[in-house]
Amino acid sequence: MNKFTKILSVTSLVLAGTGSVFAQCADISAAGVWDLVKTGANPVVATNVNPLSGACSMETPIATGKRYVQDDMSDETSIRFTFQIDPNSMDTPTSGSQRKIKVLNMQCSTAACSLVGAVDWWQAKLRKNNDGYKLGFFALENDGTKLSNTYTLNDGCNTIEVQLTAGNPGVYKVWVNNSTEGSPDVSLTPNFANMFADRVRMGRMGVGTRINENATGEHLILDTYESRRQTFVGNGCP
Repeated sequence: MNKFTKILSVTSLVLAGTGSVFAQCADISAAGVWDLVKTGANPVVATNVNPLSGACSMETPIATGKRYVQDDMSDETSIRFTFQIDPNSMDTPTSGSQRKIKVLNMQCSTAACSLVGAVDWWQAKLRKNNDGYKLGFFALENDGTKLSNTYTLNDGCNTIEVQLTAGNPGVYKVWVNNSTEGSPDVSLTPNFANMFADRVRMGRMGVGTRINENATGEHLILDTYESRRQTFVGNGCP
């Protein structure tokens, strides 16, 4: 449990660019605060180009494949987390299938969670529509039911906050560019029995096969991930 508290409190500082390593925008793996940096081409890197907060942000390619940072926990029954995202004017298809990018997921990997046939307890997927950028949220109930909500994003900094609490009924809340704790944009009491937070992955966990139809070599921007067990974070864009 100490690892969970220490890792995530430090991470919120480093991704905001206030850590000494990220002041020079070094590779995220050098910071040592995430348990794993996924190997592969087109790495996730810290950049001082268009930082959302502080000196640096996490630049994530939209190309195919997986590239993410990960933090491990152990059967957390209550978690609140926030992150910032900027679509960064990415030029992706605006209609049809296979055009989403999974940018963050909270995973449950225990045996109890495997009964529903998946490990993603919560995930966020970014896409572009004719009327702008959208972020879809998907939460999985204990019986396999998928809850989905979609919200419009700015083509700039956006702050997302999520609360997940295991139980039946459980607690599921989401705030989109909203720092008022008492007025969440999503507020549900699903069947989250035996659902736990075991790891979080942020970056690019998967993309649709048509993602580079219009352009290649583009990036989205992620920043300021912070996680707590109980208290509302209330983060906002500068």
